[in-house]
This record gives sequence, C-alpha cells and structure tokens, in this order.
Amino acid sequence: MWFVRIESSGSKPLAEAAFPDRPVSFSRDLPTGQYRVIAWQRPCAGPCPAAGEKGLGPLDDVCGAVVSVASGRRVDAVVQISPDGGCTVATH
Repeated sequence: MWFVRIESSGSKPLAEAAFPDRPVSFSRDLPTGQYRVIAWQRPCAGPCPAAGEKGLGPLDDVCGAVVSVASGRRVDAVVQISPDGGCTVATH
C-alpha cells in the first residue's frame, strides 16, 4: 500500500492519503509557501486492509521532495513508482 503526505516546512502533516491500488492521485489547494511531499510504501501481508494498519508490513521505499508554491501558480508533484518498488518525487 502506498501513502502520500504533504507537510509544512516545519514537518507538520497537512494532508495524507493511502492508496491500496494504483494509480495514485492526490491534490490539495495550498497557500503560498514551502512544503514537503513524501511518499512511502508498506507492503501488505495478505490482502491490504480497507482501513487501519492491521495487515501492513514495515515502512519501505521512502521518497520525497521540497515543493515551493507561489501565489496564483499551480505546482504538480508527481510520485514516480518504479517496477522494483522504489520511488522518486518530481515537480513540474
């Protein structure tokens, strides 16, 4: 199961979502500032849970990037998941 979190520059979680299946799609309107977009995977032991953490393995494949949001501008942060399970975050 993949997770995506948006944090303030001070590490305060602002939004988070879990994605048991691909594709991962997650968007938020944010005020001007700097943020961190973080993604990580927790493998499922059997079927992935619909809610909660029961049945999820340990944290694996963590990636992230700092994202600057300017007034009136749209910023896309794309989590790229490779076939081997690794990830990167690219901004556009």
